[in-house]
Amino acid sequence: ELAGDVKAWFRSCHAVLVFLDSSRPDLEQVDALDLLLTSLRKPGSDGAALERPVAIVLTKWDSQGVVGDDLAREQERARAFLASHHAFRQVGQKLD
Repeated sequence: ELAGDVKAWFRSCHAVLVFLDSSRPDLEQVDALDLLLTSLRKPGSDGAALERPVAIVLTKWDSQGVVGDDLAREQERARAFLASHHAFRQVGQKLD
């Protein structure tokens, strides 16, 4: 569970940008991100969920193969990577 002051801070943000190392994920960091995404989706005391854009940046993406210049294909490849990777699967499911 996120602390109240952390939730309040995220509620004050206009967007959330998260960087994940695609080559060597730290499972504790992935679990913390999963907790964050779960918390961001929960309705607050006023009944409203936090509605902020969330972007996940996969760093070291070139370690997963040749990066093409077709943006749509790369986005689909990133989604497939998140869905198939044991450490990132839970994050990928929250983003759908």
